[in-house]
Formats: sequence, C-alpha cells, structure tokens
Amino acid sequence: MLTVQNISFKNSIYSSGLKSANKPETLDSQVIQDSFYTALGFYNASFDWSDFYKFISMLRQTGAKSAIDIIDSCTKENIIGSGANSIVYKFSAPDLKDWVIKFDTFGKQNIDKLNNYKIYKVQNEFPKTNMGQEIARIGDSVHILRRLSGKAHSLQNWSYRCSKNIPITADDATGFLSDVRQISQFSQKSFDDYAEKLKILDNMGYKADSFNPNNYLIDYDNQSINIIDAYKYKIDSHLNTRYDLFCPLVDYLNFEAFFDSMNEKQKVEFVNLALTLFDKCTIAAKKFNISLSEDTFREFVSRIDYREDNNSRNLSRFNTLKKILLRYSLK
Repeated sequence: MLTVQNISFKNSIYSSGLKSANKPETLDSQVIQDSFYTALGFYNASFDWSDFYKFISMLRQTGAKSAIDIIDSCTKENIIGSGANSIVYKFSAPDLKDWVIKFDTFGKQNIDKLNNYKIYKVQNEFPKTNMGQEIARIGDSVHILRRLSGKAHSLQNWSYRCSKNIPITADDATGFLSDVRQISQFSQKSFDDYAEKLKILDNMGYKADSFNPNNYLIDYDNQSINIIDAYKYKIDSHLNTRYDLFCPLVDYLNFEAFFDSMNEKQKVEFVNLALTLFDKCTIAAKKFNISLSEDTFREFVSRIDYREDNNSRNLSRFNTLKKILLRYSLK
C-alpha cells in the first residue's frame, strides 16, 4: 500500500522546477485506502489535490507499492532532460505519460535509500494551468512534476557548455537560427499564451529563470512556449518584464557567440528574426500588463551579476545584444 503524507507550503513551491527558498512543513501523515479518495487525518479543502490524486490512482494501476517502484523509471533510457543540478526522467509505464520524475543530483540521499521514503503530497498553486509544477515528492530530492511538451531551447546541456566555455560552432549557430526562424513564425496568439503564463507566475510572486534558455520548452508542433523554471524570493518578486519573454528566445547570453559563428547572410536574418520576436513579445506583454521596463530588467541582471561576482558578465552580454540589433537593423 502506498503511504502518503500531506505537505503544506508557506507561499512556495519547493522543487527543482518551480522552486522557493522555503522548505515545506509536514502537517500530518495519512494512508490512501482502497476507496482512495477518502483521506484520513489532516485535509485542507482549499488546496487542490486533484493532480496528486490522479497521479496516485494511475500509479497504483501500474502495480506500484512503494517509492522504489517510482525510482525504477530513473534509467538512462528514460532521461528526457538534464541540467546543472537535476535530471528529468519519463516514467516507463505509458499510463504515467502525463508526469515526469525530477531527481536533484545535489540531493543528500541516493536512489538506493529511497525505498524507505514516503510519497509526499504537494499543494498545487496552479490547478488550472500546466506549468510543469510539482504535485508530489519523495524525500527532499525526488519530485513528481506535471509533464510539459516541447524541446529545451538553444544548446543541449546549456549550463554545462557555458560552465566549461565550450565554443559555439557554425553548426550550432545554423541549428539555433533554424529554431529561432520557426519560433518567429508562431502566431501572435502563441506569444499571447506565452505571456499569460509569465503573468500567472508573476501574480504568484515567481520570477522566471530567464538566464538559461533550457528553462523554456518549445513545442514546435503546437506552436507553444512553456516556462519550466521559476523561483520565489521576495526581492525578485513581480519583476518579470517583456525581456523575460524575449531574451531567452534569442539566448541573449550567447547571442554574440551565435552571431559571430554565422555568415553574413545568416547574421542579417538572425537580427531580423530577433526583432520580430521582440515585437511579438512586446505586443503580448502589453496585452497582459507585463512590465515593458528595460531598467527593471537591467537592475535585476545587475543584482544577479553582483551575487555571482562575475564582473557584470550578464549585463555586458545584454548590452552587446542591443548593440548588434541596432547596428544590423540599420543595414
């Protein structure tokens, strides 16, 4: 029988996807009975547990009896994404295709010890929208998230490549240009939907992690852009701007490197496509009352640069992006 424990969040989501600095408190333990929807112990009716219940119901149908049955899906063949601090796996069972497992690689416990952990119930702050949010957890390092479709934008393993200063090649640039071209052809409605997701995060006090474009999934078939990483710190709340829509789409921290790896014809197209994206993001931002302020974005980037003590690297690259767009747009 699966053992489940309620968790309440102090205005936060604590996961490697949507995340916060605050850790959840355990309120009460309970066991899911065969009747399933009848929970024993603490229950807060104001929380939306429907995603959690659906997941547990489907999980039980696969014959799972403990946390280790979930971890069995964490195999090399099931990896669908990875970052600097986590790996994301799909479930082996087709019935669980609507969820993924996110394993924090910096976690204290290892997979072999997780069979003694309970499955924790997590408050869903976005019950009406799939934001790739956490709906359950095992221990502190394994998160069950709603699955979003799409391909991580820009370079594969972006964080690793940037940390190792791996040069961007002409092939990288050609591939990225092709992706940007396709995104620029998305309908304005697609960009409006994208902005609406950012506004939902902003209203809840979350800041999109727009530094890493891998935090944005591009669903080319459905012309959809999904934000899969955001965090909640008071100092950065309600600071999302149109630049959090635009900058990751052109990978602003690598924009110059991509640009320098292109031939002249590609450079002109790259700039024109970037300007098209900027216009569509601006229209969408206005529709959902998202800030257009460049100063707000610059102040945020400067604060991150200060925290990282990186000699204003990120702000410098933003300035370079602007210079390139201005220079080539005049040609």
